[in-house]
Amino acid sequence: MRAQAVIKTLAADAKPFKEITAEVATHTSPSTSTPPAWLVPGCIARWKFPRAEIRDGLIHTDACDDLAAVAAALCAFEELLNADQCGHVGLLFTVAEEVGFVGAIHVARNAWIPKDARLLCLENSRSFPNDSPIGAGAICRVGDRISVFSPSLTNHLAHLFSAESKQNPAFKWQRKLMAGGGCEASAFACYGYQSTCICLPLGNYHNMVDIDGVAAGALPARVGQEFVSIDDYHSMITMLHIAARGIDTTLPESTEQLMERLYAERSFVLTKSRRDP
Repeated sequence: MRAQAVIKTLAADAKPFKEITAEVATHTSPSTSTPPAWLVPGCIARWKFPRAEIRDGLIHTDACDDLAAVAAALCAFEELLNADQCGHVGLLFTVAEEVGFVGAIHVARNAWIPKDARLLCLENSRSFPNDSPIGAGAICRVGDRISVFSPSLTNHLAHLFSAESKQNPAFKWQRKLMAGGGCEASAFACYGYQSTCICLPLGNYHNMVDIDGVAAGALPARVGQEFVSIDDYHSMITMLHIAARGIDTTLPESTEQLMERLYAERSFVLTKSRRDP
C-alpha cells in the first residue's frame, strides 16, 4: 500500500538526524490529510519517481545504493555455491548503513564473524567524472573519507584484478580512493578486521542531481533517480568471482618482496660517488 505526501518543513540541523514533516494524502482521497491506518512509524518514504528503466546502458531507479551491490553479491554467490575451493565464501547483510553503518559496527563490536575473516564490503559511491567515471568498470576502493582500508588485502585484490585485465582486455576495473563518503570497511578495520571494498561508481548520489553544480551555487537543488552502469554491475560480479577464487593464492611477488628487490638492485645509488663535472 502507498500514500502520497508533500514535504512541509525540514529541520536540517536536528540531531542525530534531520527531521522532516510532510502532509499526507491517502491514495483514495488526495484532498484529505488524514493518514491511512497502516501508515505507522517505521514505514519507508521515498521520492516519487518514474518506474525503473535501462537507458543507454545505465539503470535508473529509486535507489542503487546499496541495492545494486546486494544484487551483484547474490548473483556472484549463486554461481560460487557449487564452485571448487569456494567453501570459504559467505555473505553478511547489515542494516542502518546510511546513518553511520551502525549495523556493521554492531556486528564488529560483538564479534559475530571470525577475526580471521577477510571482508569485501560492497558499495555504491559517488562518481567523480574526471576521476572515477561511470562505465569504466567497478572499483577496487582503497579508502574513503574516514580511512584507508587494509592495505595487504586491497593490494592482493588489485594484483588479481590487474592480472585478469592483462589476460582479458574486455574486463574493466578501476582502483580509486572514493573520498565522497564513508564505507563499512572503515568500521570493520577499526575493530581489527582485514577489510576493503569493491564499489560501483554512482550517478545522482543520494538522489541529488548535478551535485557539483549545486554545491558550487550554480544550480538549484533537484532530486532524481540514482543510476549505475550495467557494464560496471557485471564488472563487480566478475571481480567477486576473481576475489573468491584468488584470495588464498600466493602472489608472485609481495609488496615487501618488491621493496627488497628494488633495494637489492638499486641501492648502489646511495653510495656511488658522483663524478666530477
